[in-house]
Amino acid sequence: MAVITHPRYVIDQNGKKKEVILPYKEYLKVIETLEDKEDSKLIQKTKKESEISLIEYKRKRKVV
Repeated sequence: MAVITHPRYVIDQNGKKKEVILPYKEYLKVIETLEDKEDSKLIQKTKKESEISLIEYKRKRKVV
């Protein structure tokens, strides 16, 4: 999990936070964490699908 330790905020005239500024390395960690989470969701989704052969897959996708 990405740990954000050095965020800075852009504040509007009313004192409300509008934007966040992160050091580049922390930004990369956040992106990596989000991508890992998305990959995990895709893996869970495919686990529910039945297995098929490569030939059958290509037929369904009209590759062969």
